Amino acid sequence: MDTTISCKRCGNVIQERPVPAWCDQCHYPGIEDEYREMRALIEEGYSYADAAVRSGYVGAEHFCGDD
Repeated sequence: MDTTISCKRCGNVIQERPVPAWCDQCHYPGIEDEYREMRALIEEGYSYADAAVRSGYVGAEHFCGDD
């Protein structure tokens, strides 16, 4: 039975695989470390947006702009 999940970064549906849980377009060397750092910052009380930018997981442009 095939199981699908969403990419942790962009939300695209991908085939489930143990690790990483990112699609091929989002995965790059070091993303796992940035994700862990972001989760640690959230545990410390930072908002998702602040933690994501501080850890390098996503750029600030992801949270601001003309969208």
